[in-house]
Amino acid sequence: MAAVVMAVACCAPMAGLAQREGFTVRDPLFAGVERFAKNAVSVVQVEKGPVTLERAEGKGSDGRHGASDVYVYEFEKEGAYDPAEVKPYADRLGAQGWSCETLPSHRKPGAYRYKCRRPLADGYHESVDIVVEARQLVFVHGISNHEDNDSGDW
Repeated sequence: MAAVVMAVACCAPMAGLAQREGFTVRDPLFAGVERFAKNAVSVVQVEKGPVTLERAEGKGSDGRHGASDVYVYEFEKEGAYDPAEVKPYADRLGAQGWSCETLPSHRKPGAYRYKCRRPLADGYHESVDIVVEARQLVFVHGISNHEDNDSGDW
């Protein structure tokens, strides 16, 4: 996850109030997350960019592999958003048949991640990760052709 966020941070920052006011999330799985931009000091958005992200990570690319939509909200202080307002996004995925679990961070006390997965008919897997930290909120939607062996030790 850190590599994805680092790659995103280099590619598409949207700092400044004027940019946040017109900020629109196009991924239907994350409809409504624009609300978190209101109190954010920094918003980073990458949409449909697996080639960009993989090149930033030094990997080859396949049109269906990698993160395709990433939204990162940075907050100046704790309490700038209510983590309880994030849970409905994971709940909605679960109601749509996704397999979701909540994983606590072993490295950042109080942080956790909603990890949702579903297989696709062609052998690919679709994934959504929502990382909830005191001063950062990250939404990632991707497709890959390999099993996710993530231990959750982030």
